[in-house]
Amino acid sequence: MKKILVLTSIYPASDMPKTDTPVVHYFTREWVKMGYDVRVVHYVANFPKLLYMLAKPFKDLIGARAGFGIRTTPYEDCEYEIDGVYVKRIGIRKTRPHVLHPRKDIAKATDKTIQYCKDQEFIPDCIIGHWPNPQLEIMKVLKEEFHCKLCYVSHGDSISILYKKRTMDLLNEIDLFGFRCDTVKKEFFEEFDIKRPSFMCYSGIPASFLENVSEKDFSDIRNFIYVGTLIKRKFPSVIVDALAKAYNNESFTIKYVGTGAETQHIEKVAITNNVKQYVHLLGRIDRKDVLKNVDKSQVFVMISQGEAFGLVYLEAMARGCITIASRGEGFDGIIKDGINGFLCEAGNADELAAIISKIRRMSNDSLQVISKNAKSAAESLTDVKAARYYIDAVEGMFKN
Repeated sequence: MKKILVLTSIYPASDMPKTDTPVVHYFTREWVKMGYDVRVVHYVANFPKLLYMLAKPFKDLIGARAGFGIRTTPYEDCEYEIDGVYVKRIGIRKTRPHVLHPRKDIAKATDKTIQYCKDQEFIPDCIIGHWPNPQLEIMKVLKEEFHCKLCYVSHGDSISILYKKRTMDLLNEIDLFGFRCDTVKKEFFEEFDIKRPSFMCYSGIPASFLENVSEKDFSDIRNFIYVGTLIKRKFPSVIVDALAKAYNNESFTIKYVGTGAETQHIEKVAITNNVKQYVHLLGRIDRKDVLKNVDKSQVFVMISQGEAFGLVYLEAMARGCITIASRGEGFDGIIKDGINGFLCEAGNADELAAIISKIRRMSNDSLQVISKNAKSAAESLTDVKAARYYIDAVEGMFKN
């Protein structure tokens, strides 16, 4: 197997919102380095002009609440190359967000995909799809056209809500399933009675994150950090409530890196708890400055809901931070509670306060062990290792 066609509804480009996750590209660029011939088809939804006109005055507000960039113009079809990966962008009409594309527009996009492959003299050995809409519909047709294997990676998608009675017909075409976290896999197989091979599709971090990591001093825990969009489902203000309770008039520092609609709420909660002087909202800062602030921090906290897989957790672990993530969410399975980090119910201020108080009571030696275990876990999930594990799983389906 050497030719891989990747279908996705999110992929980076110079004109795409910087808030869009580049996770698929992190895999494809490594596969290219490994010698695979990779083509990516990026399907973008184009809405009626009226929707763009209505959204334009409120794009910043909507984007801040949603946590991702809001477009105010449609995208044109194009081709480009990034890090050695060749990408074909295809726009598909959509009447409104969160619904399926019209069937006739799916058919047009499918025809364009087939023609692109023929023009490139690219006959895929396998097709990989990330996110269901419109990938699952198009993959089914392409399988018939190219007589190849299909791999679908779930990010916690509401497939049955989208496709209803057609769901099983589409899923039964898939030869291999990947899952972005343990929770997504569990929920998928609880809902669908499908007997197919599967694998965990974890992301990786650059190996450089593991270089020049200084040992932290955990003898006096006071420095905390949060990195991510400041939106409700991530519960950023809950951290202030928990810290105020855990420290009870003692000093601490919590740095927030990121922007979003919850910024003002965080400030209000800080004032209410009389800890405003300890709360620092840094906004969106340069990547190097993010790393510097993580290195100066002892504990990374983000107890969000609906997180398929958060690379920021892994980055914090790589730098030796004591990391607190959400139980039953995307990073549960990587973090082993009390071993290489801690798990808390998403949005639960009381439990978070109890965990912080527990960490404060722990000895420096005990926390050094947890920090070391965190770095070891991160070492097993570099970009190269994650991409290799992924492609080995895909190649394994040809042996079944």
